Amino acid sequence: MYSTYVPWPGDSSVIRRSSLRRYVFAGPITTLSCGVCSSSMFAETASPSSESPIYGVQTGVLTNVKGIPDFINIRHHVFTVVCLRGSLSAADCGGVDLELRQPIADFAAKERSELPWFVDPVSNKLAGGFDACDSCRLSSGSDIFHWTFVLLLHLAFPPQPDQTKTQTQTPGFPSSTIELKSAVAATDRDPRWGTLTFYESSPDVQRYFCSRCSACVFYTTNGRPELVDLAIGLLNTKNGSRVEELVSWDFGGKMGWRQDVAGGWRESFVGRIEAAADHWRIERGYPKSWRRIQKEEAAG
Repeated sequence: MYSTYVPWPGDSSVIRRSSLRRYVFAGPITTLSCGVCSSSMFAETASPSSESPIYGVQTGVLTNVKGIPDFINIRHHVFTVVCLRGSLSAADCGGVDLELRQPIADFAAKERSELPWFVDPVSNKLAGGFDACDSCRLSSGSDIFHWTFVLLLHLAFPPQPDQTKTQTQTPGFPSSTIELKSAVAATDRDPRWGTLTFYESSPDVQRYFCSRCSACVFYTTNGRPELVDLAIGLLNTKNGSRVEELVSWDFGGKMGWRQDVAGGWRESFVGRIEAAADHWRIERGYPKSWRRIQKEEAAG
């Protein structure tokens, strides 16, 4: 949903000579990422006053060193208008294009006891939160990542423009993460997968991303074969990038995997984000999320 950069203080020729994958993001800005795991690392911006571009390093790939509590000082934001009017329905380059079939109606028809753990029992919206885990940070380049949770049965390929009822029925979307992995890895795979690929960050974990623009798409694990974590930043909406008509946000409270930031400069950074999110929630009169209430009650 966002990227945070700080000026690169070192020799920029090292970056220019690297084998990092380049993607022209917007006008003068080119992003550089790892082609193996999708980690976004640098932004290269053409300088109007110099032949040498300006480089920024994405803060999510920086080491969580100790002794510098205010290592990052965010001074300004760019591209905020895009966030207000909505995010993308696919990877930025359009290489990955999938549909989320609105699940709220399906969940509304179920008994409350039948709802999956990630569904708000009042609104039937999908849970959305703040994730500070090291693995998500390094694979995305973002210090804090935002996931929601989706059953594979609610995902689909978009209709093909030349598809007719008389044509042979094309295969549907995989019904398990095992099938998803096999389909994307196949040498003769369905072209509808576009530029989607994956990296196995653990023996039982697959992280799916766009091989062209490095957009994170899914997190999957073999232990949850019916479910994927979906990057919220890819969801399309006319009401802003938080997609609040679909996602029930866990504003405030402790982030997931907070223990991964303990002891370093990210600990105070995460603490400030938690406090700001809770302040934002209170200002707007939003109640605590059901997940936060459950966590606080369980903690006593």
